[in-house]
Amino acid sequence: MNPGGTPAPLASPEAEAAVSAFRQTLASGDTPAEIADAVFNAIKDEQFYIINDPRAMDGPRKRLTNILEGRNPTLVPREFGNQPSGE
Repeated sequence: MNPGGTPAPLASPEAEAAVSAFRQTLASGDTPAEIADAVFNAIKDEQFYIINDPRAMDGPRKRLTNILEGRNPTLVPREFGNQPSGE
């Protein structure tokens, strides 16, 4: 924080964009009660992975496909803030 309570700028515009995207995701995400329900149901159903947004599976799906097909890693555009994600 800067004097007066204003946030200090981050090191780069990319970092600022990432933080902004993260804040937007948090603001539009599930409530703590919804997350708690998802966790409770997953435990009850003996489900290891808890995916609360299907878009979160794009990167892992692409990475696994690349591995299974013997391809080099590729970048997958992220829905959350449209930031590229390395695999």
